[in-house]
Amino acid sequence: IDFGSADANPLYYAKNLFLNGKLVTNLSIPAEVTGIKDYAFYNCNTLKHISLGTFVGEDLNGWKGETTVQITVADCSFRNCTNLRGFSIDHRNKVYRTAADGQILVECAYTKGLGDADVFTPTKIVKAGAGIISVGASSYGESGFDSVTVVDNYAFSNCTLLKEFDFQWVEHIGEHAFENTALESVALLGDTGKGGYREVAVGDYAFSNSAFLANVSIGNISSLGRFVFKNCPALERIDLKEKDRYYTDEDGVLYEITNNYAILLQYPAGRNDEDDEYLIETLNVKTRRYDIREIEAYAFENSCLQRIVIGQTVDIIGKAAFVDCAQLRTVEIG
Repeated sequence: IDFGSADANPLYYAKNLFLNGKLVTNLSIPAEVTGIKDYAFYNCNTLKHISLGTFVGEDLNGWKGETTVQITVADCSFRNCTNLRGFSIDHRNKVYRTAADGQILVECAYTKGLGDADVFTPTKIVKAGAGIISVGASSYGESGFDSVTVVDNYAFSNCTLLKEFDFQWVEHIGEHAFENTALESVALLGDTGKGGYREVAVGDYAFSNSAFLANVSIGNISSLGRFVFKNCPALERIDLKEKDRYYTDEDGVLYEITNNYAILLQYPAGRNDEDDEYLIETLNVKTRRYDIREIEAYAFENSCLQRIVIGQTVDIIGKAAFVDCAQLRTVEIG
């Protein structure tokens, strides 16, 4: 079976997994399995718990015992398993551990210690159970939080109860990582320890469809995907602390600067402008002025504006730029 895409997965349409006529809710991945590919259990809504083992047995050379072969989990393996609540890991597994009382699957860096003192350092959040509410420093126990710098693609997607997440050590947020959560604020303000902010890379749709997200603060962006804050109707501001040559904000409106001109990426849908109108023409950053030549697709989605004035500098208006603007009465193009 080819699991290379969602449509190729037979579970995409079935949504329920049966074994010998019985509905499967707890899935135990046997030791002989060394990899779980993309979309392998996509949309399998009956799954509640997943157990991962480690390969223990006899290798081709006749050696018996634990081998170096470890199971690998692709970032879309358990995507849209909306009833998934937790994980358990064989203690001999050298790649994965759990956090937050088994609600989070974490990839670790393994270091062989003296005797039984092996060290597992969490580095990446792979997937979270749908019931998780909060993730902070204490979620990782004695192993610490400052080593977890990556949140994988779809890691918290559709975790509709998630209200809080401590981003202080995060440097990479994958595609759709926090899509459709209950987060109310996002603060990507990790300290480098040298007086500056950690650089953060944010993937496509990372916080999209977050109905309660109101405020975003970002210290230093290394890269920003498309539609990161798409369909966030409560969003009031996107504040960039370090405005650089690539990304900036003007009073909470997000812009990208490229080739000496500006692109309006996101107008926060929950923002209230004076007289309910907004002018798109030029952007001032420090001592420079840039023409705004492009409006990104879905840039004004769900906004409460009644009037938008598009200046003569604008050459491109993206797809559905003003979709679902229920109060919009006038778009004036210069």
